[in-house]
Amino acid sequence: MAPEIAMAPRQIPTSEIEMT
Repeated sequence: MAPEIAMAPRQIPTSEIEMT
C-alpha cells in the first residue's frame, strides 16, 4: 500500500484504490 493510499479517505471504494 502506497502512502497516498493510506492517507486517502475511506470514502473512495476499494475498487478505485485497486485500479490506481
